[in-house]
Amino acid sequence: MRPLAQLVRSVSPEVYDQLEALARVRSAARDRRGAPPTPQSRSRVRRARVVRVAPEAAEATVIIDDVDRVRAAALRVELHRGRWRVVVLEIG
Repeated sequence: MRPLAQLVRSVSPEVYDQLEALARVRSAARDRRGAPPTPQSRSRVRRARVVRVAPEAAEATVIIDDVDRVRAAALRVELHRGRWRVVVLEIG
């Protein structure tokens, strides 16, 4: 339930735009239901697996408990200016 802006240094601009669009969709759906976000409505990571595919790149799969369903996510992180940054994100 943190502001999306906190991720700006940790994700590429493309991934940030993708997350911003997702946040808008989820917010609109929540508004239609008239339900404010609650601690029970937060997504939680069940499991994560990371594989280093190059010295400056890694790929991860994540299983997410997303309130009423379980989702899978895949991401690629790359070293950018001395920091790891998500450059690809796919959420199922």
